Amino acid sequence: MPTITTTGTVTKSAPGGTTTTTTTTTTTGVNGPAPERLPRRNPTGAKAMLVVDSQADPQGALAAAALPETAVMVYNSAIDSTEDVVSKIEAALKANGGTPLTRIAFANHAGEVWQLASDCICHPGQDGCITDASPVISALAKGLAKEGGRIDLLGCRLLTLDPELPDKLEKEFEGIQFTASDDDTGNRSAGGDWVMESDGIDISADYFDPVKLKVYKDTMATWGWQWSQPVVDHGVITRYDKFFTQIMVGNHSGSCPKVVKLPYADLVVSNRPANPQLPGWTDSFRVEVEGDLLKVFRVDAPNCGWGQSLELKTYAGICDKDWVDLRTQQQDAARTLGYDKRKWDNVRGLPHNHAALHPMLWDELASAEQEAAYVLGYNEQSWDAT
Repeated sequence: MPTITTTGTVTKSAPGGTTTTTTTTTTTGVNGPAPERLPRRNPTGAKAMLVVDSQADPQGALAAAALPETAVMVYNSAIDSTEDVVSKIEAALKANGGTPLTRIAFANHAGEVWQLASDCICHPGQDGCITDASPVISALAKGLAKEGGRIDLLGCRLLTLDPELPDKLEKEFEGIQFTASDDDTGNRSAGGDWVMESDGIDISADYFDPVKLKVYKDTMATWGWQWSQPVVDHGVITRYDKFFTQIMVGNHSGSCPKVVKLPYADLVVSNRPANPQLPGWTDSFRVEVEGDLLKVFRVDAPNCGWGQSLELKTYAGICDKDWVDLRTQQQDAARTLGYDKRKWDNVRGLPHNHAALHPMLWDELASAEQEAAYVLGYNEQSWDAT
């Protein structure tokens, strides 16, 4: 897997105008795939469960730190829909033998928004948040003992965004205690802790081995995804005129490097940091992509995090590959979507640009076609964007 290294500096916004510094991109070496963690064997009859979003734990440190008697369920909010997440929760509860849980830690990103699934982005403190979150929370609640069960919401600053969030959820789900934090949840070195300030309890010992937990170096502050409008960038993609660029917007980070799990592999990331709120901000960065992991480094201060927002532009690296350069899995996916070598190498544009090949919206695709689209770097939002 090629390692794409991009070096750049921030775009500085000030009342008098905007100054953009120059960025350069280089491609270095070829790295083998990152070593895979052995799958964790969950206990049967566990009383505690950790439900963790890989967006908040891209390297699997939280899952690896879970106590032997804690069941673990991992999902990816950038890809998994609400229906997917609910199904995975139900499967995990079934695998636990139907034993009622006493506590569940729900570990996912939160910041300005609270993203529970790819199609479930909640806004704590605003109307509709509880309704939007209810399908996922309800699935968790069904696994708890009827009386005395507890759900710990580990997302950062949920209590600051809505001081009444636990109370609202407890009214909706009677008999269940909800806890939340008013600051960053995570490693102390990154500015976090494991205290749920709503109830004044440190939940770390309830789920994690204290030594292994130190491997998790970050907090659960949001690094979200949004989609841009079609853009033209002949300097980046040579064959395709029109494509959708995925914008990753990340907030501050107390640790460096910042490791983020990408929605899929084969993304090319160009470092275009933008929108800092601090005039004269001069932080500079480089990024590396290895498989589906993105690492963000400070160039000017290698051991420091940063206090402002970053914006990084990405596009699916598969777009610029000839048919012979596609992996077998990618060729199979392209065939499922109506491509062959001639069409792939000669038709300009990505699959969703061609009504003759794909007149349907995501929900109208067969499940095999959706799976093929994922392999080629799409999700529902990007597929339907045109």
